[in-house]
Amino acid sequence: MLNPGTLIGPYRIEREIGRGGMGVIFLAQDTRLGRPAAIKALPEDVAGDPERLARFEREAKALASLTHPNVAGIYGLEEKDGRRYLALEYVEGESLAERLQRGPLSSAETIEIGLQIAAGIEAAHEAGIVHRDLKPGNVVITSADQAKVLDFGLAKGKVAEGPNATSPTSPTTTPANSPTLLHSPTLQTPATMPGVILGTAAYLSPEQARGKVVDRRTDIWSFGCILYECLTGKQVFEGETVSDTIAKILEREVPWEALPAGTPAALRALVARCLEKDPRRRLRDIGDARLALEELKSGRSSAALAAAGVLSDSAVAGSSPDPVAARAAAAAAARQRNLFVAIAFVLGAALAIGAWSALRLGGSAAPGGEIAHLSLPIPDDLRAEALLVTPSSSTLVLRARPRNVAPGEEPISRLYVRRLESDQFQPLPGTERVLLYRPYPNERWIFFVQTVSERSSDMRMMKIPLDGSAPASDLGRWDRSWGSPRVLESGEVLAPVAPGGEYIRIPAAGGAPSAPRKVNLGGGDSQVTFGDVLPGDRGVLLSSSTYVGNVYSIGIGVLDLKTGKSKMLLSDAGSPSYSPTGHLVFSRNSTLFAVPFDLGKLEVRGTPVAILEGLRISAAWSHGSFGLATNGTLVYAPGGFAGKDRRLVMIDAEGRETDWSSDRLPFEAGVWVTPDGSKAGSVVANASGLYAVWLAERGGGAARLFIGREGADISFPCWSPDGRTVAYSQIAKAESDGIYTVGADGSGSPRRILKAAKDEAMLATSWTPDGGRLLAMRGVGSRVGILSVAVPAAGAAAPAPDTLFAGESGIHAFGRLSPDGRLLAYVWDGSGQLEVYVRAWNGAAPVGEAVPVGKAGPGWPMWSGNGKTLYFFNDTGRLVAAEIAAQPRLSVSSRRALWDADATKTTTDFMSALPDGRILAIRKGDAEDDPTRFDVVLGFPELLKQRLRQAGGK
Repeated sequence: MLNPGTLIGPYRIEREIGRGGMGVIFLAQDTRLGRPAAIKALPEDVAGDPERLARFEREAKALASLTHPNVAGIYGLEEKDGRRYLALEYVEGESLAERLQRGPLSSAETIEIGLQIAAGIEAAHEAGIVHRDLKPGNVVITSADQAKVLDFGLAKGKVAEGPNATSPTSPTTTPANSPTLLHSPTLQTPATMPGVILGTAAYLSPEQARGKVVDRRTDIWSFGCILYECLTGKQVFEGETVSDTIAKILEREVPWEALPAGTPAALRALVARCLEKDPRRRLRDIGDARLALEELKSGRSSAALAAAGVLSDSAVAGSSPDPVAARAAAAAAARQRNLFVAIAFVLGAALAIGAWSALRLGGSAAPGGEIAHLSLPIPDDLRAEALLVTPSSSTLVLRARPRNVAPGEEPISRLYVRRLESDQFQPLPGTERVLLYRPYPNERWIFFVQTVSERSSDMRMMKIPLDGSAPASDLGRWDRSWGSPRVLESGEVLAPVAPGGEYIRIPAAGGAPSAPRKVNLGGGDSQVTFGDVLPGDRGVLLSSSTYVGNVYSIGIGVLDLKTGKSKMLLSDAGSPSYSPTGHLVFSRNSTLFAVPFDLGKLEVRGTPVAILEGLRISAAWSHGSFGLATNGTLVYAPGGFAGKDRRLVMIDAEGRETDWSSDRLPFEAGVWVTPDGSKAGSVVANASGLYAVWLAERGGGAARLFIGREGADISFPCWSPDGRTVAYSQIAKAESDGIYTVGADGSGSPRRILKAAKDEAMLATSWTPDGGRLLAMRGVGSRVGILSVAVPAAGAAAPAPDTLFAGESGIHAFGRLSPDGRLLAYVWDGSGQLEVYVRAWNGAAPVGEAVPVGKAGPGWPMWSGNGKTLYFFNDTGRLVAAEIAAQPRLSVSSRRALWDADATKTTTDFMSALPDGRILAIRKGDAEDDPTRFDVVLGFPELLKQRLRQAGGK
């Protein structure tokens, strides 16, 4: 204890002004310069602790390297009677913690203070220093409203950055052996061992709370905590004890509902980016936060979002909000039960277009109950992706991309609105990169989901006024596994969860969803998507894909929202909608049907009757989509089975195409070429909706069935380098699931070399040049990884596979080896977004640095015949050719954009590179052009009555 009047160097002690676990602070007077100073001493009981002394000196060195108006400076390091003291700048004012005791700050005050804190921490990070104990108690606001960051007692200098950083931390460290700092709840035990948790409990980042290595992103988490507390007056995570607090940090979602309703969307988005529990998905640089806050302060919120990495001008393809896409995705998921689920829900594969089940065209009923047929055109300059109309029919809401953009720009998906009395679609600001959307029943708002930036595949759920009169509000994080949502009259949001038959309920104010709830439709495994919400939130109609008796069936069910129970209504049916006439309207293939429906008992009565033909469908096993308004208006995309006349084509770098063969088939799921380039395998669905591999000869015709199994999906044929063996995936929801090999000439019996466990799916992706090992993808729900397995000799048992990238978290997919077997290309979300990477391959595993090649879109990377060029689709649907240089070090020497999938009318799923540099792809049929119109039936109830009378029904 220092008594008043004691001299520490030139500093005369006046009184104690603060005490904490890492030091005692005294107010002193500098006798030489006549200024106040703060003298910091270690507590007496730990003054001899070498570890505390080392950290004390580290603070001195850290502060000596910093000179910034928002960081409290250091005057010197003094010693007296064998003890060391820090002479620090004395900052007169109140701490931010004291200020917040009087209540939350306004958004403007939060922006101003946050901007200054970010500037100070940015200076520290640029000097290689991580604070590690950033909190309101360590920020002082002066009488001139200047924020100063102080107390770098836990500062870590020159830390390694990123997930591969090393540190002498112990994975077994717990809060029980962690140190204390200032303010309750705190951790109270001396930090005398490696891997201790440093910092104040309520502001610990998740990785800090686990005792893991930390980098500058731990300060970004704490900064997000400060912004949240400024806006709400509450800590993000509060607990009665340290353990309770840490448990909430690790397990609970941020209570976003506590943010004031008037919080700017850009500020909400910034806080959300800072409070991502996974540091790989967190805002990566505090300087980006500073830029965002500067833009917010100036009023340029869109620029602020871009600066913070939560807005950009690059679209990321994702799940479509329209029911046909959601139903098609669910059908494919349940029909195949393989990694196409992960592709659709996790990798963001673009889905089919053309359903508008929330369509509500108002004021358009034919007079006197008459029937009228109209067409609704889409503007020529927009490529339609989905259309919804508000319940009162006053406004059309279109999701679309512009067809023509300036050189260097990318076509971005956004929402466009058009009042019915207008003839123009106007863009709705703030909806860029929209993936899913749905109008609220009250018609004042639009619920939508968007990716946060071109640098991240993270998704947020948002809410925006239909008239664009206010910025969008952030309702919380949207998980990749959640499907197309529906909004209840209560404001709650329902969403299915892939890949199982579950759903969640999201509160009207946003935030954490309910625990997943099972939809039990009885018998077998099912995948569900939502149709119409029934009046009064009585229930929600379901499209269900069910696997029973080795057959996949798409049917209709209903979820009773009062009891939580569900049941099947109809088999072999899709796109369910409720008609105010008291009928359930649905589709079977391209035909529209209706059947009486008891809304009270949620039961179908009587026999379905065909009403209308010609709905557009994307596959022979699928069902058409339509929208039915409450005023009796029907809207649908015409065309019947549009995908029946697909063909295989070879496309060069300029987009010029040549037919592979004369075959015209409903090729559905990718194309794979034999090593000699003479044959190609593709997937075609049979009458039962099950996949089989068909083989097409180059230059020939009459494609033939190559591999098919009764009661199972067969896909992903992958030929060995010598062309003698083909590996393929078999999915039947049975013990027989896995990856098989068979003679390419049909000789021998198939043998399984990888067994899929329950709810796992496996796809073969690549062979080593000697044919000795096979790479495969394994998916379980939304988790995707890469396996490597030695191919056993004939008669030998299959060995256990190696899991590649076992020490790295995230999605790893589509492992493809170069022809010489020296390089591995794959897709990874390690940067927070899906990107293509290359790494060296040692014959059994990847080694060395992972080099990013570019943002990944649907499909997989493809090597050229010489192994020097890597082809892949980017996130905007454009094929990219990247030149890969292996020497003197692995690098990407150049990239060039080739052709656009939309322009060539090709699918983007699993193409193959030919030896001559051309790409073998599936070209869509002429009937698969983008929809340019929607057909409208006015007076649908009258048409329904006519058909029912003709059929003798009611």
